[in-house]
Amino acid sequence: RQMSPPYCGLRVRLISKLWEHISEDIQGYAAAHFIDRQRQHVCTLQKCAWEHQGITCEKWDDAEIDDSGDLKQMRPDMHLVVERYVKPWTHQYQAAMCHVINAGIFSSHRSASGWDELCKAKVFVSHAWG
Repeated sequence: RQMSPPYCGLRVRLISKLWEHISEDIQGYAAAHFIDRQRQHVCTLQKCAWEHQGITCEKWDDAEIDDSGDLKQMRPDMHLVVERYVKPWTHQYQAAMCHVINAGIFSSHRSASGWDELCKAKVFVSHAWG
């Protein structure tokens, strides 16, 4: 069934575990890449050893670099989390990340009474892309 937004919650503990899982990878990947004004990844290494997870990435030598300062060091931000982890992990299911994670938890929790107990958000945190 279609889940309404209140049922798209993730527990803080799960978000913390997600960060623990990706922290080293995302920081290393960001350190090895720049980003251009179109948000295209640019490898700083001649032979990039990183798996790009389907993200279009240019080699440093092929990047259009000028003096305008449009090429910036990549940061491990939510844009990168979505591109590098959320989209690849959820693509095969065609589902939201919260549904994929919560489905696994729901199937392993025998004491849970249902989606209401496990997935209904009790707090909403908004964000802005700035």
